[in-house]
Amino acid sequence: MAYEKRGTPGQVVGCARAMSDGAFVAVICDVAVHPDFQGRGVGRQLIRNLLQDMRSKGPGNFAVFPSASQRQFFFE
Repeated sequence: MAYEKRGTPGQVVGCARAMSDGAFVAVICDVAVHPDFQGRGVGRQLIRNLLQDMRSKGPGNFAVFPSASQRQFFFE
């Protein structure tokens, strides 16, 4: 999943990646947002889109292993 800045096609400001076995579980591996766009909901929207896309393909369970400093993002 990638997020482009509105009005400037091709300028990626964030991305998220997950891996899945295609049936049971998907692991959210990476979420990155350009510092100029952090705190604007870009990461949250990336995760929402990623989860929606993965659910439509099979896995109903998701795992994420954030660092201690990033746990709050995933549990808000």
